[in-house]
Amino acid sequence: MLASRRTLIALLALWIAAVAAVALGGRSEPDLASTRPVTAPEVSLVAQDLGSRLDATIAVLSVPTTTTTVPPTTTTTAPPPPPQAAQAPPQAVPPGNTSASTSVNWDAIAACESGGNWAIDTGNGYYGGLQFSHSTWIAYGGGRYASDAHLTSRENQIAVASTMGLGHWPHCGSRG
Repeated sequence: MLASRRTLIALLALWIAAVAAVALGGRSEPDLASTRPVTAPEVSLVAQDLGSRLDATIAVLSVPTTTTTVPPTTTTTAPPPPPQAAQAPPQAVPPGNTSASTSVNWDAIAACESGGNWAIDTGNGYYGGLQFSHSTWIAYGGGRYASDAHLTSRENQIAVASTMGLGHWPHCGSRG
C-alpha cells in the first residue's frame, strides 16, 4: 500500500508539471523579453480522508491567466531616401536629328517667322529663327544654351521649341 501511495504522489507531481507547462505555453519558464514576470503557479495540497481505504493528497493548481506584453526596446528607422540624381543639362541636338524634326518642319516655321535667319534680333522683343520672347525662351529652358535664342544654334532653338508645342506659333506653326 505504501508503494501505491508513492506512485500516486509521483503521478500527481508529473501531472502538476504538465499542467504548469501548458499554462506557460510549453516553456519551462516565461519569456521575460516579451512578457512581464508571471507569478508562480500556486499549488495547494488538500488532504482528504477516504475512510478506511486510503488517505489521498490532491494538488490544486492555480495559474494566472493574464500576461502583459512589453513593447520591444529596440527601434528601427527607415533608411534615408536615396539622393536625387542631378539632371544633366540637355546637349545640343545635332542638325536633322531632333525627335521633333522628324514630325515638325522647324525650318519652314523659321522661314515664316524670321525668313529662316536663326541668328536674327529684330529689335521687336523676339529673337532667333523661331522668334522666341526672352521670357518664353527662359521659361522653357533656353537659358541653359544662351541668354536669348538668337545667340545660340539652330539645333538648340529647335530643342527648346520641341518642348513647347506648335500652339506657340499660331500663324506659322501650321507650316511645320
